[in-house]
Amino acid sequence: MLEIIRDLAGRTRRAVTQAVTVENRERSVAVGLAVLALLLFHHLVGLGIVSAHSPFWRAPNADMAAMLAGAEAIFQGPWRFPFTLSDRLLAPATISVVYTDSLPWLTLLLKATGAWKIVNPLGLFLLASYVLQPLAMLALLRALGVRQVVFQVLGGVLALLLPAWLLRHGHVALTGHWLILLALAVSVASAREGLTRGRIAAFAALAAVAAGLHAYHLPPIGLAFAAALVSEVAQGRAHALRRSAIAAIVVLASLGASAFVLGYGAAPAKHAAAGMIGYYSMNILGPVLPQGSALFGQTYNGGWFTHTFDASGGQAFEGYAYLGLGVLLLVVSAIRLSKPSSAWVRRWLPLTLAAVALTVAAIGPRPFLGMHLLFEGPQPSGPLAWLGLFRAHGRFFWGAAYLLIAVSTLRLSQLARPITAAVLAVVVLALQIADTSQIRLQTRDSFVRAPGPLHPVELETAPGLRGRPWIFAPTFYCTTDAADRQEIAQLSLTATRTGGTSNGAYTAQDPGQDCTPKAQLFTPAAPGDRRITVALAASLGADIERVAKRGDCQRLPRGLICGRDLGKLPGLEPVLANLRVLATIRFDTGQPAPELVRGWSAPEPTGVWSDGLSASMRLAAPGVRPGAPLVVELHALAFAEPPASQQPIAVSVAGRKLADWKVERVDWRPYTVIVPAEWVGSDGGVTLDFAIPNAKPSTPQDPRRIGLGVQKVVISQPAPEPLAARR
Repeated sequence: MLEIIRDLAGRTRRAVTQAVTVENRERSVAVGLAVLALLLFHHLVGLGIVSAHSPFWRAPNADMAAMLAGAEAIFQGPWRFPFTLSDRLLAPATISVVYTDSLPWLTLLLKATGAWKIVNPLGLFLLASYVLQPLAMLALLRALGVRQVVFQVLGGVLALLLPAWLLRHGHVALTGHWLILLALAVSVASAREGLTRGRIAAFAALAAVAAGLHAYHLPPIGLAFAAALVSEVAQGRAHALRRSAIAAIVVLASLGASAFVLGYGAAPAKHAAAGMIGYYSMNILGPVLPQGSALFGQTYNGGWFTHTFDASGGQAFEGYAYLGLGVLLLVVSAIRLSKPSSAWVRRWLPLTLAAVALTVAAIGPRPFLGMHLLFEGPQPSGPLAWLGLFRAHGRFFWGAAYLLIAVSTLRLSQLARPITAAVLAVVVLALQIADTSQIRLQTRDSFVRAPGPLHPVELETAPGLRGRPWIFAPTFYCTTDAADRQEIAQLSLTATRTGGTSNGAYTAQDPGQDCTPKAQLFTPAAPGDRRITVALAASLGADIERVAKRGDCQRLPRGLICGRDLGKLPGLEPVLANLRVLATIRFDTGQPAPELVRGWSAPEPTGVWSDGLSASMRLAAPGVRPGAPLVVELHALAFAEPPASQQPIAVSVAGRKLADWKVERVDWRPYTVIVPAEWVGSDGGVTLDFAIPNAKPSTPQDPRRIGLGVQKVVISQPAPEPLAARR
C-alpha cells in the first residue's frame, strides 16, 4: 500500500513539474514575442509617438489628422449620449466619431480618465497592436495544437511581417488585425473542444470591441463565429442547436448594444456609392504576385514601390494582399495531398468555407487576373446599396491570410523530421525578413519623415482662433486637389484642438454637401460674426482673387484665412488690397533670363531649376512707386528626395529673412513674399536670395543639385488710394 502511495506521489510530482515547465515555456515565448514586437515598434515608429506632445501629432497625414480631429472633438466637448456624438466636425450637423475612425472606445476611456492630455490615442493603439499582433497569432497556433517553440515564434514573427499589416500604419484603426486573429483562435478552439460559455463571451467581446475600433474587422469576426456555430452543430455535440442559438443571440445583442452606444445611427446623409465595389478589390494574383518585394527589386520611391501593378487604380493599397516570399514558401512547403476524413469535414470545413468566403468577397464582382478584367458582375443596389460602406473590400482577405499562415505553420510542425522542419522555418523567416525590407522602410518613413504641416503650426496657439467656427471653401469632398485635402484635414484638427468647429472635416463617408461657392465667401465678416473662413487657392481657381478683396484676410501658404478680430496670425502675411501688376517675368521660354543672378541652371521649356544650396534672383519692374512694398509671387515647384514631398526654402533680402517656404514637389503653385518698401532699392529693384539646404541631384546621370524650380514671377504693388479715400 505504501509503495502504491509513493508511486502515485511520484507521478503527481512529475506531472506537476511537467505542467509548470510547459507553462513557463509558453509564458517565455509570449514574453519574448512581446519584447520583439516592442523593439520593432521602436525601430519603425518610435516609442515617443505614444505621447500626446510628440511633434509627429502636430500635423499628421490626412487620415490620422481626421482621426485625431474626431478624438479632439470628443475630448473638448461635453458628455452626451450617445457618447461619441459631436457637432464639431460637420457643423451644424451631428456625427458619431465612428465615422472618423477615431477609436471611440479608447477615446472615451482616455476622456473619462483625463489621460488624453498625456497619451495620444492613435500612438497608444498602435503600440498595443504591435504587442497584441504576435500574441494573438500565438493564441491561434496554440488553439490549432502547435506546441513547439520554434514554430510558435515563426508564426508570431510572420504576423508582424505580413506586408498588408505593415502598410496599414497610416490608418491606425486598421492595424487591429489581432482582433481577427483572436476570433480565428476562438473559432478553432470551439471546433476542437466545443462552444463553451467562455468562448461565447469571447465572441461577444470581440464583436463589441471591433464595433468601437473599425467596422471592417466585423465581417471576418462574424464569419469566424458562424464557422464555430456550424461546426458545433455538424459535430453533433449535446445541445448544439440550443447552445448555438443562445450564442447567436448573445453576440448579436452585444454588437447591437455597442452600435447603439457608439451612435452608428448618426451617419452622414450621403453614403459611399455601392458602385465603388470592385475598385478597391483584391487582385486574384494579389497574394502571390510580388508587390513591394525587395527580393524582386521593387524599391520604395517615396510614394509607392517601383515595378508594381495596379489593375483597377485602387488595388495597389486598399486591395493589397501580397503575402511575402517567406510566407509563400511556408504555404508551398506545407501542402500535402491527403484525403480528408469525414470527421475533418465536420470539424474544419465551416472555417475553411469562411476563409473561402472572405477571399471571394475580397475579389468582388469585378475580378481582375493581373491586369485583365475577367468579367463585370452585378453591383449591389436597392436594399443592398449599404454594402457600399464596405467598398474597400480587398481588406477582407486578411482573415484568410492569417488562417493560411497558421495552418501552414501547423503542417510544417508535423513533419516527420523535426530538424528539417526547423531549418525550413529559419529559411522561411529569413526570406520574409529580406523580402519585406522595403515595406518596412515605407513604414518607417511614414513616421520618421512625416509630411509635416502645410501651414504654420503656431496657429494652434493664436488667441484669436480659440473657440470659433471654421468654414472651409471648398470642403474636403468638394476638392480633388490632394494637397488641399491634406490642408483641410490638418486645419480641421486645429479647429477642434482650439475648441472650435469645422464645417467640412474628413469623414469615412461623403456627407453630400453642396459644393457651389456661397455669396458670403466673398463678403467681409459682419460685426459679431466669429466664423473663420479658409479659402484654398488651388481648388477655388480665379475665385480666390475675389476672396482676397474682402479686406479681412491673411495669406496661408495654400490660400487665405479670413475673419474678424484675427489679429496678426503667426507666420502669415497680410493681403494687400487693390494690387497692381507691374511685371510678369517668365522663365519657361527656354531662353536665358538676366534676372537669374547666380545658382541657376540653364532655362528649360517648362521653367528654370536652381543648382546648388543657394540661388539669387534680381527683380525689377517699371513704374515701381517709392514708399510702397513690393509683392513678389513665384510660381514654383520643388525637387525633394523621396520620400520627402516638400523642399524647405528660406527667402531673404541682404541677409534679412522674409519667409520660410515649404515648396511642394507636384504642380506649379504660387508662393508669395512681401518686400518692405525700405528694402527696395533706389532703382525699384530687389535681390531675393534662396537658401535650399536639401538640394540634391535628381538622378546619378544629372550632376545638378536641384531644389527650386521657377516657372514665372509676378511683381505687384498696392495701388495708391484714391484722393477721396485718403481725405
